[in-house]
Amino acid sequence: MDCDENDFNEILNNPDYAESEYLDYKLNFSLLEYPKNDTHNRNQTLAEFRSDICSFANSSGGYLIYGVRDNKGIAAEIVGIDIPDNNTEKFQLDRKNNLNPIMPKMPSLQFKFILLSNGRYLVI
Repeated sequence: MDCDENDFNEILNNPDYAESEYLDYKLNFSLLEYPKNDTHNRNQTLAEFRSDICSFANSSGGYLIYGVRDNKGIAAEIVGIDIPDNNTEKFQLDRKNNLNPIMPKMPSLQFKFILLSNGRYLVI
């Protein structure tokens, strides 16, 4: 998938790109929104993250696009995700490590990072 921020403007307010069994929009990685010492909320959102990934792995695949605000399943705004020190490799490794407890092991999971003009990323 070779694309940039401008390509994603086409999905905004476009019902042709509404959420479906193959496409889901997430505003953020909610597990990262809680401090490490807030284990209850972190564990709850970690379970949600794993569930989202598993739902696509148990079907024919699809795309989870993080950093998009949606309105009733239709992309409304590209917001992006903050990635500390712009270290996408570490971010990817950390997210894959979040999935380690899933059994059987997840098939190959691919990440794509699209740098936005606001310095944040779309994570696909």
